[in-house]
Amino acid sequence: AIIFGNALDNAIEACMKFPTEDKKVIDIYGEVKNNIVVYVIKNPVVRNIDVKNMKTTKNAFGHGYGILSMQNLAKKHGGDVSFECKDRVFTTYIMMRNEP
Repeated sequence: AIIFGNALDNAIEACMKFPTEDKKVIDIYGEVKNNIVVYVIKNPVVRNIDVKNMKTTKNAFGHGYGILSMQNLAKKHGGDVSFECKDRVFTTYIMMRNEP
């Protein structure tokens, strides 16, 4: 839930940078495959982002280390979080084992 919430917060923040409402759309897809929970969150971005070299847009008091925290938490629990940005659409992939 922490990882999903952080990803959704990031998507909302990116959407808020658009001046018009028609661009503020977040697509969320989730399913369970072979006991793996998969979430895909897609949101528009003002400009393409180099996902191999992402830097925070927040200051020290506004956090800004969420992506690294998401990846570390996922790995700690046997999952993974990865990112893609193409054609000004940022995609977050969250994969976790479906365990109690």
